[in-house]
Amino acid sequence: MINKENTQQIGWLIGELVEVDLSLEGAIENPMFLLFKTHIKIEKPIVPSFHYSTASGKKNWVNLKYEKLLDICYSCGVMGHLSRDFPKMETSEQE
Repeated sequence: MINKENTQQIGWLIGELVEVDLSLEGAIENPMFLLFKTHIKIEKPIVPSFHYSTASGKKNWVNLKYEKLLDICYSCGVMGHLSRDFPKMETSEQE
């Protein structure tokens, strides 16, 4: 179940939590999205996704979407290039 406290924990996983926006008050059973603002350190890899376990023990996969950031590589989590360029970068670095 997603509530404000769980959303805050997710926000702190990503960076320094600034604001949480739950469109519905209280708990949300099956949210399609959550919105929160965080400060992130751009020199560190971003968190592209993570697993979480429900109270019943079921594991769920969560994909994150970042807004207002340029050129994020979801393959390595580093800013400055895109995932489609990642294999090319590995090849050119090895040469």
